[in-house]
Amino acid sequence: MRTRRSRFGVVAASVIMVGGPGFVASASPGTTAPSAPSLSDAAASGPDDIWAVGVDGSKPGIATHWDGTSWTWVPIAEPETTFLTTVGVLAPDDAWAAGHTFHLVHDHLLLEHWDGVSWKAVDVPGPTGELVWPIDMSRDGNELWLIGFVDRPGKGRMPFLQHFDGSRWRSVPAPQGSTFMELNSVYPDGAGNVWVAGSWWSHGLRQYVGRWDGQQWRRSNTGPFQGLGVHGGVDAITGRGTTLWAVADSERPWPTFLRRDDDGWHQTRIRVDGDRGASAIAPLPHAGPWVAVNSPRVAALRRTGSDWQPVGDPGSYERIAFAHALLVFSPTDAWLIGSRADIGSGRLHWDGVRWQAF
Repeated sequence: MRTRRSRFGVVAASVIMVGGPGFVASASPGTTAPSAPSLSDAAASGPDDIWAVGVDGSKPGIATHWDGTSWTWVPIAEPETTFLTTVGVLAPDDAWAAGHTFHLVHDHLLLEHWDGVSWKAVDVPGPTGELVWPIDMSRDGNELWLIGFVDRPGKGRMPFLQHFDGSRWRSVPAPQGSTFMELNSVYPDGAGNVWVAGSWWSHGLRQYVGRWDGQQWRRSNTGPFQGLGVHGGVDAITGRGTTLWAVADSERPWPTFLRRDDDGWHQTRIRVDGDRGASAIAPLPHAGPWVAVNSPRVAALRRTGSDWQPVGDPGSYERIAFAHALLVFSPTDAWLIGSRADIGSGRLHWDGVRWQAF
């Protein structure tokens, strides 16, 4: 239901707000509501089971849960040392959050598991380096796929890929071919393929899409991608089955929508005011995708036919400063999750009429 956002730079509320009748936000007993939350990702098993994770200002480690009525801040296992960056949800009693933990000489991958009662740290084999940054987690039935990058002195920035098969996590070979590769988004298509999107260094910073078939990686971005030029990447990828949708940025002053079907990749401009980069894309069941854009201000757009239409009044986005995640359950039930504005909470809900802050 959701896919990704561009995080770099790096990427990728104590004000408890009432969003409407019956909708509240609170903190679990013994948990202090964060003073400056910045939510980096959100995922759901359904419209009444949403998790969002992020950081609280300069403090690491926050998680918040939506049960269909209210948002609740929930303590994580290691709040003092863990930076949570992405989350995946399989069921109300089965969710995973990924982040990283700083040590004196290195950084390593950290995973926490929600069992329906509490978050617990889980020790899994994973990459280490000067910086280890999980970027995106996506669901495939009862399985999860996790991507990120690791910086190693003298070896550049390289991606990593982890797979949860329903019982354990294991490392999967990541795409290679450049001393700099940054993956922003992962999408398993349900047909045995895992698609990743981001950027790599090839005579300039260029868009990258790759496909893992269980045995090897194949680069997919040829044809229309060549016209995008340098200085950009693919910010998000998702789809419906084997039909893929992606959003990319480049030296052009607008985001580009990419669609892959049986005839290959096709691209069209996303027409928005100003120089806006798209940060997330989400499929709407039985309809076209939605995208979130950020610069110069946050907005959500939905694809109708061959055009993109704004969702709601532009003024209603003022309570969120940057959208990192987009969840769309129906034309009257969607969420934008991200960094809060001075007067906002970092969570906006679309009810079919307007966006409301929570």
